[in-house]
Amino acid sequence: MLERARALIPPLAERAPAATAARQLPAETIAEYHAAGILRILQPKRFGGLQGRFSLFSRIVEELTYGCASSAWVYAVLAEHQWISAQYPEQAQIDVWGKDPEAVASSSLAPRKTARRVPGGWRLSGRYPFSSGCDYAQGDHRRLSWRKGRPPPHRISAGAARRGRDRR
Repeated sequence: MLERARALIPPLAERAPAATAARQLPAETIAEYHAAGILRILQPKRFGGLQGRFSLFSRIVEELTYGCASSAWVYAVLAEHQWISAQYPEQAQIDVWGKDPEAVASSSLAPRKTARRVPGGWRLSGRYPFSSGCDYAQGDHRRLSWRKGRPPPHRISAGAARRGRDRR
């Protein structure tokens, strides 16, 4: 996985000026992350991930910074959300990856409302700022399921961001 990340350094460096100017990563970068399999480091094996160590994830982030720090940051946000999604109950994980094992997630930076109980679960709605990389994750909001109690405080928006397809 580290060698795959290192192979991405030259194209990341080449696209860094464009990413900075656009204030968004090019779709090619996200497609390369998917093709290299590095977005699945922390994803559970059950959904096709590697269920790898957080230390490997951290090393990949470090390697990607040699090409483009912004690209490394967005990778870190998206890949870490694979780990966050894996902390949810089983049904919520199925909601995220069941139909699309390559889906990535993004979270709201500061939800300012309280989730309310609705038939079949909880609902949080409103307009919130999202974390870096959300253009490739929030394509279609999915309702996550919690079987008991209140939803966890960390809300996520799962999207079907597939190889090279900008989901703005």
